[in-house]
Amino acid sequence: MAPQVVPVKFSELSELSSIAKRNRLMLPFNSKPHWFGIYADGKVVCCRRYYERGRTAFVTSVFCHPDYRGRGFGSACVDMGILTGKLNGCRSMIATCTPDSWPMYQRRGAVITRRFKNECVQIQLNLCPETIA
Repeated sequence: MAPQVVPVKFSELSELSSIAKRNRLMLPFNSKPHWFGIYADGKVVCCRRYYERGRTAFVTSVFCHPDYRGRGFGSACVDMGILTGKLNGCRSMIATCTPDSWPMYQRRGAVITRRFKNECVQIQLNLCPETIA
């Protein structure tokens, strides 16, 4: 059964935020963008932030609790962001990811557009592949 990605309350993300900080990942936790996540064992175990600017979707801050990795939760969160962007008429998606999550985006056709000093990369994914000549 595929994990279900659902809207989550900002207040439910405090445990994931603490874990991310311990792993030197700074999630820009604020309540303005839309937060989505996956529940397991009565808590949010994976989350992502989603917002749009013009015709570009931004899927950011994808983070999965270490005890729940390898179950497809992060992929489900990213896929739902891609689907949301397509349904809303976005032409591309931008995300910033860590080296260990880059292959997940690469399998979906993303390309690296920027490299950061902390080894993270910014990627872009075309959401309208049929329009490329």
